[in-house]
Amino acid sequence: MEENNRSALNFLDRIKADKVLLIIILGLMMMSVLAIFSSTSTLVTENTSRMSIFLEQLVVVAGGLLLMFVCYKIPNITVYRVVSQIGFIVSALLLIALISHFSILGGRIRALNINGAYRFINFFGFQIAVFEVVKVLMVPYIGWAVQACSEEKTGMLNRLIAKNPERWGWMDNDFIRHSFYIYIPIGIICLLLLIAGSNSSLFICALVMFSCLLIGGFPARKAVLLALVGAGAIVGGYMLNYVSNGKIFSSLRIDTLISRVSDHNKDLDFETALSQLPRGSAEWRGLIDDNLQTGAAQIAIHEGGLFGKGAGNSTQKYIVPQIFGDYMFSFICEEYGIWGALLIIILFGSLLARGSIIADNCEGVYARTVVGGYCVLISGQALMHILVNVGLMPMTGQTLPLISDGKGAFIMFSLAFGILLGISKFSKQNVERAERRAREEAEVGESLSDLGELDDRLLEEDNEFYDEINL
Repeated sequence: MEENNRSALNFLDRIKADKVLLIIILGLMMMSVLAIFSSTSTLVTENTSRMSIFLEQLVVVAGGLLLMFVCYKIPNITVYRVVSQIGFIVSALLLIALISHFSILGGRIRALNINGAYRFINFFGFQIAVFEVVKVLMVPYIGWAVQACSEEKTGMLNRLIAKNPERWGWMDNDFIRHSFYIYIPIGIICLLLLIAGSNSSLFICALVMFSCLLIGGFPARKAVLLALVGAGAIVGGYMLNYVSNGKIFSSLRIDTLISRVSDHNKDLDFETALSQLPRGSAEWRGLIDDNLQTGAAQIAIHEGGLFGKGAGNSTQKYIVPQIFGDYMFSFICEEYGIWGALLIIILFGSLLARGSIIADNCEGVYARTVVGGYCVLISGQALMHILVNVGLMPMTGQTLPLISDGKGAFIMFSLAFGILLGISKFSKQNVERAERRAREEAEVGESLSDLGELDDRLLEEDNEFYDEINL
């Protein structure tokens, strides 16, 4: 028994990544498995069963863990930086493909229209969640761009200037570097998200990229100016769409945005109005039908109580469409009660707190930016999801990271967590190196102190000898 305990401890000791972060990730994955298993009855079709859906989710979780392990085993942070450079190109190409509504190879690879909007690309049966890919890939790209500009290691631009200094020498300044590697890529991604019609993804992606700039030490004045210009451009786009009656940017879904905000304002007093009607009456049912998603989600939270109804006992999952996606937090509250909700909040809050500690111990702009950016992205999206579920925000379609159903989103957040684990490993090595250096300096200091005492003693003996001679 003792040998088994020692082997388990040795295994844990060999894990160089941050163990608190690992516990948070495993906790979120466990909640995902439990929640998906409990809600499988609403996913069952003629060709599927509850067990097949549950096993499919286990396969997705295993795939996510494997991806995390691969990211964790990368031996050098330089690999992350090199790969990060293509984040913007991949994101832009996927968004362009989505906007173009393309279809090739007989539809095996095509953009998918789900609920009146294009959000996914079908790749031989696997659905790529484009907006999730963009959010996850742009964080390390911004980290690389900020560090490259601060260190003037902008290879393509430097080579162009070196090739013909007389012609391109005017580009050798910070404004051109920032424009080429930061301003223009961020502008292109925001514009493509605007055209794609994902208002919530545009908001959270812009917020995360802005946060990455500040975390990476980019001048705050320039970051704020960029944010103001971007906000003005977005507002201008919506105004043009409104003036042209939706003809200029037909995919902006401005009507959807306005209707969700207005419906949210009407739904604020839903529970009060519902409590004043006889339960089961025609008026009661009519009010629920008019406020199906938001109302039933709030009912789920209310009926969960302190300890919840228990796994698999949710009733609102039969009423709320896609409760396992956009309203997963409400579902967890109904089945696991306030304690389940607190567990979710604690996990995401701990992620933000632990991420800040890891970022402080990171060496270099890139690592600090990526860690901070991912923590803001994941915790921020979780907060947005929770606020929608409790009725404090209009519906956004943002899922609960690593818990809500969605294979593509799960894989992308697994990639983000894998990179976090990998960087935390390097951060831990930096801390250990600093501690070792401090111990060595202390030992050297003690040795010098001993030498100093020896010198003082020898000097004292010399003085006594000279005193005797004088006598």
